[in-house]
Amino acid sequence: MKALVKSLMSVFIVGILILSSCNDIKQPMEITHFAYYDNTDDKWGIVDVKGNVSLKPLFTGTPSVVTDECFFVERLDGSYELHNIKEPEKIVSANYLSYGSFNEGLAPVVIKGNDNISYIDKKGEVILNLPNNIDQAFSFNNGLAIVRDNHTEMYGCINKEGKIIIPYQYVMLFYVDEGLLLAFTDEKISYINFDGEVICNVINDDNKQYVDSPAKWISIHDKKFPYVTSIGEWGVKSIDGKVIIPANSSYKSLIVRNEGYIVFRTEYGSGIMDKNGNILIKDKYEYIPYCNGRMFIARMGNEYVAMSMDENIISEYRVNKIVSITSNGFVGIKDDNYVLLNDNFKLLKEFSNLVYNLKPYAEISY
Repeated sequence: MKALVKSLMSVFIVGILILSSCNDIKQPMEITHFAYYDNTDDKWGIVDVKGNVSLKPLFTGTPSVVTDECFFVERLDGSYELHNIKEPEKIVSANYLSYGSFNEGLAPVVIKGNDNISYIDKKGEVILNLPNNIDQAFSFNNGLAIVRDNHTEMYGCINKEGKIIIPYQYVMLFYVDEGLLLAFTDEKISYINFDGEVICNVINDDNKQYVDSPAKWISIHDKKFPYVTSIGEWGVKSIDGKVIIPANSSYKSLIVRNEGYIVFRTEYGSGIMDKNGNILIKDKYEYIPYCNGRMFIARMGNEYVAMSMDENIISEYRVNKIVSITSNGFVGIKDDNYVLLNDNFKLLKEFSNLVYNLKPYAEISY
């Protein structure tokens, strides 16, 4: 299981960068703006998720996405400076060697000349200094931050006072929806709450061989998640253990998408069920990365198409790849260019290059 956990780290990091629908519990972070590259000026500007240019090309170094009003820009010496989208041209503070995205008014950073990670506020002032044994620190989510102890190379969680709330006992931790963490040990992968209590186990030595992409456990919607038995049968349960869809050998995988809709895959293709397991869309599509009950996106050949739930095409615009889901729509790639699309899959803007991913943590480089 240890080898499985290590091999899946990059998959899970990618998964947590994709925004999911809003729940009562705040999501890890919301991206409000992207950085875009302008070939004419050979500089970077800032555009919001609706495609409105907030700052014309200004920066030579690459900016980050904007979260919680703030973003970082790379300098010529490889360090980073802090900016606020309210006055994007103004440098708030500088000399950061590593950073994580802002959330809940704070961001983890490594300040040049220091050998520890600190949390700064939007003014660039240090609010919390972490001890030297912590070499990786994530952005805060609902008052907790995931951190790694460099002596044991294990992960735990601290609060905003720096107090350890969840001890260093996990090979990895990730924020997921519904106010939970996905916790990795050498033997299993489980959901735990913010008090460190195990809610349920999802992957262990009995079923790991049937798991192609555990990233499907990052997002829980409507308090439901997929499960797989020791003989490779897939089903869906609620967090309290109630079986929503009994395990069945005909399912090759199940993923709970936005608003609790369930994408299922069989030998014939992918389809969609409602929250109770009733089939709405038959299993005839190659892949379905998104469904919110009003529309879904399906891969057809080398293109992704937006369709209504009665399977009518709602936009003639098509992309080669979906790379991110935003609060306003989607980020895609078409003919080697990045495109911003609204929630009806209509084109908003097209760019030669776009920064669209969060940076979830700061770390000490040895």
